[in-house]
Amino acid sequence: MTVDKKVAVIAGILCIILAISLVGVIINYTLIIESKNFQISSLTSLISRTIVHNSVNFLKSAYNSTIGLIAEAPRVAPNIYWLVSDNLWAYKALENYAPEISNAIKAKLIELAQTYNLPKDAQGLPISFRHEAVIGDTVPILFNETISYTLYSNDYTLKTDIANGTAIMKDWQSYADLLLYAALSKHWKGKNDEALTLFTMAKNMWDGVGIKDAAMKEKYATYKLALLLYTSRVLGQTLDFENELITTLFKMQDQETGGIITEYYPNGEPAEGADVNTETTSITIIALTYGK
Repeated sequence: MTVDKKVAVIAGILCIILAISLVGVIINYTLIIESKNFQISSLTSLISRTIVHNSVNFLKSAYNSTIGLIAEAPRVAPNIYWLVSDNLWAYKALENYAPEISNAIKAKLIELAQTYNLPKDAQGLPISFRHEAVIGDTVPILFNETISYTLYSNDYTLKTDIANGTAIMKDWQSYADLLLYAALSKHWKGKNDEALTLFTMAKNMWDGVGIKDAAMKEKYATYKLALLLYTSRVLGQTLDFENELITTLFKMQDQETGGIITEYYPNGEPAEGADVNTETTSITIIALTYGK
């Protein structure tokens, strides 16, 4: 073999080796990226399961079998029991985790709705013309102002919310929760284009820390994160900030009780004096377990 041919052969071999090496680098880099995504996905999944497990335990331990309901909050309102939204969402949250308690709460809600002649859905459950959108009911749009009714007050207090005020909220689209109730309602009616428009308006209120709507002043409402996540999953719309949202929910979980803290500051820390409550904890379970 001549010198020129030898040089050509060696050069060809070197080119092949270089090409193989480059392919190897690309493959390895791809595997690293995929591995990181897998790790992030797995971590988020683990965090979600942890939140749900602790949240379910909180609701189970907070259930008062004598009254048949769960109180609003263990520290700031241990003797106040809300039919809607607290226990309407709690019964739904516990359906697959504590069916006996869930069924007991549902039965009590139906009983109390009948006793106090409250507006009801097709199952006989009390409604607020807002919150029942989470359990698959439709709600009227536009929204009337909400009135809080005290149904009973003695050794404990029984209350419920009903959006049956005489004034219509002309600025309802400035509130993320109302947008999301409306989006869910439109979805249940099969009007998915309208549902997506309303959902997008609410999603755009995410400012990188929380939901900044007309109600947000100095603190973010934690339940709106869970409501946004739930609606996104019902509509099949993945949030590009879902990991951050779930991480925030995890940070808001009280390590002692397992309940979810209701409010937090723009720096991401729980608001001073904020308690965990049934409403926020229940919607968090509903959101994280939808479709699972």
